[in-house]
Amino acid sequence: MINLTKEIILDKLSQNKEIINKFGVKDLILFGSFARDEQKKNSDIDFLVQFETKRGLFDDYIGLLHYLEDTFERKIDLGKKHLIREELKEEILGGILHAAKI
Repeated sequence: MINLTKEIILDKLSQNKEIINKFGVKDLILFGSFARDEQKKNSDIDFLVQFETKRGLFDDYIGLLHYLEDTFERKIDLGKKHLIREELKEEILGGILHAAKI
């Protein structure tokens, strides 16, 4: 398992932006323990994704999920931004979880 930090994750995503865009990604946000620098050795990585219009169906979603898991050698929690429950939107998107946009 790769020793990861928020900075390493963001750098790797920036370096591979072209690949990520092939999945129709409009916005990819790191949140949770890695975004807050509170991760543990076996922590999963939490992302919210927003796909371009008419993208983000099964193939794009699963392709991105597998790409992220292969890249970071960790379990990835990948949520769709538009599916966040109202009561969680402010907490996640409002910066309380120190979201880092990719």
